Amino acid sequence: MKFTHSKPLFIVGSGRNGTRSIFRMLRGNSKIEAHHEYMCENIQKISCLYSMGCISKEECKEEVFRHYFSAINYSRKEIWLDSSNKASWIIDILAEVFPDSRFIHLIRDPRRVVPSFYYKLREEMYDDESVRCLAGWINNGMNKNEIPPLEKKYWWKLKTNNSIIDENEISLSRFEKVCRHWLEINKCIDSSLLKISKDRYSVFKLEELVKSKEALNLLLEFLDLDPTNYYFDFLQKPRNVFLPLEFNCTKNQETILKRICEEKGSEYGYDLEKKLPLINY
Repeated sequence: MKFTHSKPLFIVGSGRNGTRSIFRMLRGNSKIEAHHEYMCENIQKISCLYSMGCISKEECKEEVFRHYFSAINYSRKEIWLDSSNKASWIIDILAEVFPDSRFIHLIRDPRRVVPSFYYKLREEMYDDESVRCLAGWINNGMNKNEIPPLEKKYWWKLKTNNSIIDENEISLSRFEKVCRHWLEINKCIDSSLLKISKDRYSVFKLEELVKSKEALNLLLEFLDLDPTNYYFDFLQKPRNVFLPLEFNCTKNQETILKRICEEKGSEYGYDLEKKLPLINY
């Protein structure tokens, strides 16, 4: 049974970049069925394997269809939205499987993203045990009977060389891995979006959406939604915050972050030498 022709919309980015805030802002709109990280652990595993070249494009397309199609097909709303960094690695697949899908790339200063990941997801992102578990499984031939659990902590992209993850990759510090996550996922998004028509995607910086009604109205226009002060007022206070704390880098971490992220950050218009403004909690 088909209820409506719901159009898929994917809000992508690095994570810790406002995707949950935008999801919460839009989920009450009568035109939108909104999800945050739909089928999170499944999609993260699929995206991780695809981004590392461990599954083919055709295998990934089959998995994406199997996980998303029914949800979109049975939606009663005009827009079926998934606001998820997990989808960032599979934009090319989503664009092919769902030809009427659209994408919003949400960008945030890496000096906000990286420390937030590093300190808030201590046991969920690039912990040594999970990294070695994933690397060992891949390097030993990906035996289906020895596959890592479907928990998020096991499924973060590692760099492969001829389908092998070497010890130098495994032994990178956790902070370096998180910095490189910000870099690599944004590079993947940029590359993927360049391959689809410009009317199917738009790019916004979280900082501009928060401070500028004009920028936010452009996002709403892309979604064919009417502008309203409610959305701007909603974004004035951070929403995905359990503790109102700013996580700052040490001097050594600042050096590492600049080395890895500065070029891409500059491309996005961020000056990593400039002092970060305070967040109003």
